[in-house]
Amino acid sequence: MGLSDIKLLKKWVSARLEMKAPLHLSSLVVTLAYVWVCLLKARWPSKTDHENDAEEHIIVPIDVRARLDPPLPVTYFGNCIGGVDVMCNRSVLIGKDGIAIAAKLIGKAIKNYDFYAQLERDLSYFMSIPKGQIEGVGSSPRFAVYDTDFGWGKPEKVEMNPIDGGQSIALSECPNEAGAIEIGLVRKKTEMDHFAYIFANSIEVLS
Repeated sequence: MGLSDIKLLKKWVSARLEMKAPLHLSSLVVTLAYVWVCLLKARWPSKTDHENDAEEHIIVPIDVRARLDPPLPVTYFGNCIGGVDVMCNRSVLIGKDGIAIAAKLIGKAIKNYDFYAQLERDLSYFMSIPKGQIEGVGSSPRFAVYDTDFGWGKPEKVEMNPIDGGQSIALSECPNEAGAIEIGLVRKKTEMDHFAYIFANSIEVLS
């Protein structure tokens, strides 16, 4: 997703929400909101109202070093990642203001994330969510994958395979445009065809 599209999304979301209080509206937040809604529209193009009332989830990884008590130093080298569980009714997400609502929910969840409260939810909770109603985020633009050099130069193209059977969203920085975000998805061809069309055309509607 290009930087101009990300800026457009931020402007559109801010206007739709008529924000009066600060909101964590980062490039990552608006990109995930847009991808999440486009995926749902591609997966449920002609479902009944009853089926559209299902609850959808997206799990967003978050750096929790600064959220521990006491916080870990920024120089800490190790695994210290939590997961933000964002939930919303499917019919709301695929509705007129779905992208703005998704961005607000994701931003609010990241801002208010409580690592210790989240620990009370065990693996069985996430396993209880029906497959097809949960999306995961498997990477971050901050990982700087295009800066990796094993001795033969930086990579021209990085592809990340999903580790959860094809339900994750891979995000990375873009090597050709500062501030842009690359999005990686693996889905069935019919769903990907729907997604590609919706992804390319929905942004034009917002402009």
